Amino acid sequence: MAVLVVLAGAIPVLAQQQITGLVRLTGEGVSLLERRGRIALEIDLSQAVPWRVFTLDDPRRVLLDF
Repeated sequence: MAVLVVLAGAIPVLAQQQITGLVRLTGEGVSLLERRGRIALEIDLSQAVPWRVFTLDDPRRVLLDF
């Protein structure tokens, strides 16, 4: 199972922007799309946030930790 995770605009601005404790969904919010046989998760946020992606077994799943 191939999984592609896209966080819209979150990565490049982390070093440039002061991060506060309040983040809001903006624009489309959250979208889950199938593109060329892969799954794309897009999250539109009001500011950059630290995050990580990892997998767990039993049951198999992908987790996004914000």
